[in-house]
Amino acid sequence: MEWLSTLIGTLFTGAVTFGVCLVNNNAQMRKRDIEQDKHITEIKTELNKQIDSVKSELHEQIMELSAAYQQSAAVIGCQIAELDKKQEVHNKVIERVYKLESKTDLHDEKFKALERRQA
Repeated sequence: MEWLSTLIGTLFTGAVTFGVCLVNNNAQMRKRDIEQDKHITEIKTELNKQIDSVKSELHEQIMELSAAYQQSAAVIGCQIAELDKKQEVHNKVIERVYKLESKTDLHDEKFKALERRQA
């Protein structure tokens, strides 16, 4: 019978030891989970800060590009207006030259007719 009480004592000690190991393991897992959650929160916060910074920089660059585009569009608009004026002047010159050439042809014909009459 003595061996039975020793066996029961050993089993009880083993069960208590196993229980303590389970409790300890569970506590360590909770502690690790809390630390991981804290680390994940820190990483998310840092990423959000970086994302906000990048968004801000991109917004600034977009605004600068928009302003530059508007300036370029204004300059191009002015240049097109100047070219239109120059083209209008050119077209008027072409019309006047055409009229002069027509008059020259008319004068040449009159001159030839006069030469024929005199000859």
